[in-house]
Amino acid sequence: MALKTATYLQKHALFTINLPIGEPQRKTNIDGLRGFLALGVFYHHFIITYHWKLTGQWVAPAQNFFNNIGQVSVALFFMITGYLFIGRMLKNKLTWRAFFLSRLFRIMPLYLFMITLMTWLILFHSNFLLTDGVILLLKEIGLWPIFQQPSINGFEHTMQVTAGVTWTLKYEWIFYLALPIIGLLLSHKISIWILLLSVLILAHNPKEIYITEPIQFNTFFFILFLIGGFGTHIEIKYKNIKPNLIRLLSYGGILSIILVLFFFTNSYGVPQAFLIGVFFLSILLGNNLFGLLHHRASIILGEMSYSIYLVHGLVLYVLFSIFFNDFIKIDANSYLTTMPFVGLLILLISSLTYKHIEKPMIEVGRKLR
Repeated sequence: MALKTATYLQKHALFTINLPIGEPQRKTNIDGLRGFLALGVFYHHFIITYHWKLTGQWVAPAQNFFNNIGQVSVALFFMITGYLFIGRMLKNKLTWRAFFLSRLFRIMPLYLFMITLMTWLILFHSNFLLTDGVILLLKEIGLWPIFQQPSINGFEHTMQVTAGVTWTLKYEWIFYLALPIIGLLLSHKISIWILLLSVLILAHNPKEIYITEPIQFNTFFFILFLIGGFGTHIEIKYKNIKPNLIRLLSYGGILSIILVLFFFTNSYGVPQAFLIGVFFLSILLGNNLFGLLHHRASIILGEMSYSIYLVHGLVLYVLFSIFFNDFIKIDANSYLTTMPFVGLLILLISSLTYKHIEKPMIEVGRKLR
């Protein structure tokens, strides 16, 4: 259903999304994968929303698959980021001015739009009564663009309005800011071994690091970025791999991701990271999931994956906390039957935010480089 919807959106004038095929530095398998990752995060939060509305607790699903479908998707998003930008550094195709401008105009406009909608929804829920005064409200809102995420207007469910997805953007920006240092470390012929050693060091002892309020992170997640960067080396070295071996790698990659999805309680551990890495490397070496990732609709979904990722939390909140607040209490099966229709609504809204916010601001960033 998602693929049919994406194809329709690509054709309809109101929602038209141009395909990226043929653009430099684009890889079809990665473009085709990203949309499914964003949908995986939506599915994960769709299940969490059900339990939140029933119990009042926003916690990870107890079932391995429902929990891991979102966490695996986030892990693969981080690997894609590492692959793209460490890869460009290794190929000497990254200039810092162009890089930071492109990231700024790629990520921040839609994020600021989301913050605006989130604030409006919270004020609506509060009947537009300010609990802490205008100055404190502006301060709280002003902290969100720098990835401090306090409650807005004293609203205890502020994070639930966005399904809590924005924590990953902080990690993305910490990685971006660390890239010049990573670039210095990788400027030697032994760079790939430095990269591999960094992965092993982080894997040996992941830690929580606290510098200031916005700069606190778990070093585990940087394993994922570095595994993605290591993928560039593997891709270059084995780019002429034989079709029979690609097929074998595809099966191995699919098996590894099935193991994580069904046999681990969560995806954020070192063994899981390496299993997810096996799947990711298989994608780089030609595993297109039996043609699925090359499907026109898959690539369209990939183009609007960031919109899907940021928008879905707002849609879930509006539907099940404002319009149909008591619907979830009926029964689980009735709730689950709404998932395809909620997904379609998210795709429709995401196509609009992509076309009218993301795409124009990406073009602005390109012109300013």
